[in-house]
Amino acid sequence: MYTNIDIQHLLHVTEDWLKTHAKELPCDFPTNTIVAPLELVMKSNIFHFGDTWWIQNVGTAMRTPCASIIAIMYYAHYEKFTLIPKYQHFLPHYFRFIDDGLGIWIHNTDPDNSNNSS
Repeated sequence: MYTNIDIQHLLHVTEDWLKTHAKELPCDFPTNTIVAPLELVMKSNIFHFGDTWWIQNVGTAMRTPCASIIAIMYYAHYEKFTLIPKYQHFLPHYFRFIDDGLGIWIHNTDPDNSNNSS
């Protein structure tokens, strides 16, 4: 998942997540101080693999301390605003730990049932 996250969308979602949860954060939480350096890290990641050095142009900056928490926030945003609203009728139970999800999918095969949306 990490390497497939669009960086511009990640930055937008992170800022939106921080604003959405502002009441749960300390009153002087430095949202701008988080987003600006995050952009620098995500757009300027250089990493070492074997005996070579690479510039990462796509996806979450790997091997950085913020990669896991940012990916968790990104996917939580997706769950809250896309996955759950769209498929809640089929997912009576859904759980996630970091980037591993487990759900129970109940597929309704009755075409006359109004809850059957896809």
